Amino acid sequence: MFPSRKKRTEFDIEHDILSACKSGIRKTALMYKANLSYELAKKYISRLLRRGFISFDGTLYYTTESGLKRLEDLEEFQKKRSEFEAICEKLRSASRDMPEEDTTKKEGHRFFGRTMEKKGRHT
Repeated sequence: MFPSRKKRTEFDIEHDILSACKSGIRKTALMYKANLSYELAKKYISRLLRRGFISFDGTLYYTTESGLKRLEDLEEFQKKRSEFEAICEKLRSASRDMPEEDTTKKEGHRFFGRTMEKKGRHT
């Protein structure tokens, strides 16, 4: 069985395309380098062209100045997301290591902020 692989987000795909277009690239090479199908490449290329993040000179796609700024922002976002995921994993790990509370010795149990008696009534 293959290890589970996370799906790329739209931001990840944009990052891959903008990175690939930095020094100019043909559409087919871009598809291979960014690991995109023809349909996805068409969708994202037209979106990035429309927003002015890439340009097309008839042969090659290039990252524009605003595209380079967008690429920097996406790299910063990926860095922050990675830090956030590391913190979340630490919290998950810490909560798994915590001992569970023994509720068998209590007379009543907490239920949405109220005490529930053994008879089942709320007080």
